[in-house]
Amino acid sequence: MQTKCDKRSCQNSILIGIILCANALSPLLSLIPNGIVAIIFIPLIYLIIHNRNYYLSQKFNAKSFICFVLFIFIFFGYSFCIGALRPSIIESFFNFLIFGIPLILISYLRICVKYIFRTIVIVGIIALPLQLTLIDISNTSDSGLWMSVSYNLIKIIIPSIIVLFYDRNKIIKIIGICQLLVGIAFLVVLGSRGAVLGVILCVLLLLLYRNNKKLRILSFKSLLVALTFITTILFFEPIITFVYENLQDHNISSYSLMRMVNSLNNGSSLSSGRDDIYAVAISGIKDNLILGSGVGSFDNYSGAYPHNIFLQVLYEGGLLFGIPLIAVIIISICTLNQKVTMDRRLLHIYLISAGLVQLLFSANFWSSILFWYWIGLSLKRIKL
Repeated sequence: MQTKCDKRSCQNSILIGIILCANALSPLLSLIPNGIVAIIFIPLIYLIIHNRNYYLSQKFNAKSFICFVLFIFIFFGYSFCIGALRPSIIESFFNFLIFGIPLILISYLRICVKYIFRTIVIVGIIALPLQLTLIDISNTSDSGLWMSVSYNLIKIIIPSIIVLFYDRNKIIKIIGICQLLVGIAFLVVLGSRGAVLGVILCVLLLLLYRNNKKLRILSFKSLLVALTFITTILFFEPIITFVYENLQDHNISSYSLMRMVNSLNNGSSLSSGRDDIYAVAISGIKDNLILGSGVGSFDNYSGAYPHNIFLQVLYEGGLLFGIPLIAVIIISICTLNQKVTMDRRLLHIYLISAGLVQLLFSANFWSSILFWYWIGLSLKRIKL
């Protein structure tokens, strides 16, 4: 990673690092009214004031920022028109005001990626034990809490993996190794499948882009990944069963693997009921294909979102509002394979593995800190 950074970039990066892992500090912040908002807004206010000259200069790509925010406001305006003052719309609107706009705004700032990851790893010294205290091993019925802890932990685990291979600071490496061992042990035994997938994806992307070169479709690495993926899909059941039985032979119990094996043995779906949620979402998309049903309109036993960001965007916004937002998401994904510095590539790997993966299976993107910062990084590159 970059060895030399100017003072302002370092300061920006440290504060942004704190903001990105704010959810992992949730147990500590719960002691403070609106603690999560406070831990985000205090650094945000400082960042904006400290960099006010940048925002007032021509260096700030204001056009892309203003156009995107106006587009989202129009989307909300339409949603308010068809849904009145539904509480879910108001909640999503305030989430965008609190998380969306500020995170996009600070994504335009000059940063030093090394210090973002170092900050997250250092914060992990406090955050990781706090998250583990939330778990009651004797209570396996609260899978929602386990899932939340799992996704919060990978926000610490993934930077630990990155600094292990790309940071030269020995102290940071040692801290990262310790957190990695504890975090992986938790994920193996109690972690949710989505969080485990996020870590696997991170390692895979680090291997694919370790030389910081664009990945060619017909390269050996691409073909190997495709072959591995196809093999895993075709032989998923025996692979899962083999891994689970071998862990059992060594007296290691994995909650997520146990759920998958039980589902396979019972002939039920591995999606934990998401198939039914997706079916409801797809039906709703067909009913309002062009304009969508509006923000916060999804109403299901699972909550106010379809547990998949692409289905949520299309359900709420239809083709008119959904396609432009999906286009920005795809541009953000494609940035990973563009000609960028290794630091930027590592940052995108982190935001995809720890942020986007969660939104593919759970969570509401309107309140996702990592998602909006990631979107902002792509908007910054769009010239209008």
